[in-house]
Amino acid sequence: MSLKNYRIGKTIGRGTFGIVKLAYDEVNKRKVAIKVMNSSQFKTGKEVKRVKTEVRISKMMNHPNIIKTHEVFEEKGRIFIVMEYCSKGDLFDYIKQKKKLPESEC
Repeated sequence: MSLKNYRIGKTIGRGTFGIVKLAYDEVNKRKVAIKVMNSSQFKTGKEVKRVKTEVRISKMMNHPNIIKTHEVFEEKGRIFIVMEYCSKGDLFDYIKQKKKLPESEC
């Protein structure tokens, strides 16, 4: 399946607000993660606007410990947030698995 410039792959995560898909950015030739959220779960257009604003702000952040947000768009009643793909998985899952992190990893 394709969407805009992205070739969509398998589901790599699930959360309260939607799912995360692994995708390939055909333009920039890189793997990305795409969070897919249904607009219908938001009660008002104001909430959708707030989510988009928060994503635009996160796009301005540039730090090695923060996942980079590349793009946000709405299509077919869904909001898509395109982010940097982190091959090592979710931080929460990593912490659950390790149970205790050494200070050097914190």
